[in-house]
Amino acid sequence: MTDKKQEARGEVTQGIWVGDPDALYRLVKAVGDIRDYARQQQLAELVDGIATRRGKFDVDYAWEADDESRQRRWLALEANLRSEVESISAITMKAKQKRWSLQHSGEPQDVIADMDVEDVTEIEIAFGEGYNSLVSKYMLVVTLDERRANAQFRGPEPIFVDLAAKRLEEEFRRQRPWYWWLDEGPGALVLLAMAAITSAILGVWMFNLGFPPIGTTGILSVVVVGLFSLAVWGVRKMVKSFELVKDESQAAGRRRFKIAGIVIAWVAATIVIPLILALVA
Repeated sequence: MTDKKQEARGEVTQGIWVGDPDALYRLVKAVGDIRDYARQQQLAELVDGIATRRGKFDVDYAWEADDESRQRRWLALEANLRSEVESISAITMKAKQKRWSLQHSGEPQDVIADMDVEDVTEIEIAFGEGYNSLVSKYMLVVTLDERRANAQFRGPEPIFVDLAAKRLEEEFRRQRPWYWWLDEGPGALVLLAMAAITSAILGVWMFNLGFPPIGTTGILSVVVVGLFSLAVWGVRKMVKSFELVKDESQAAGRRRFKIAGIVIAWVAATIVIPLILALVA
């Protein structure tokens, strides 16, 4: 049995993940590289424990007089043990589809081949869900769903956690679209600034029309809060935390922001800028 070690844990999270099947294959490859490290450590532990297991085996099977038969039994037990460790470290994938609540599970290449790419609402990639007391436990689960992209992992030493964190951060970042910041802290500041600027323009216009300062301040406060809330709601509607598409350039989020950009540019050119020029004149 392996020595007890303090367990190390880690997590990587990203608000938005947009990709195609090739991106999924790259993510599976990254998980596979992390798994290979864990499996090598587990197999090395089996090698280190051979003498202990052999001593226990010789005591347990001392009744078997035939040396060749006992040796065959020993080799079979060791082969089964290695096979069990291989099984524990096997990578599995689950994919949920919106239509008919379909769920695919199995080896990653089979799941990706069977699923309807543009109908998938959740992906899970994992290894290490089983357990064997003779080796240390390594576990990793990657989840892509409507909330976020998330990876959780744990193992008996910090090296594994550092390796998993670095590799998965790289893969997550590769699938982060240009508008990712709109769903984070910087996005809220930009939206608030836009609401404040719009409110300021409205305030100048109201002042020129002779509105009383006290009433104007109250109206502008409501306008700022309303515009900011509306902008946040609009961004939430346009941004999908998880999008799996056949072609990344056709992602719904990109199309929506392109349309929104055209509309905003038109409003600015035909309404906002002329209004500002009129107020300044």
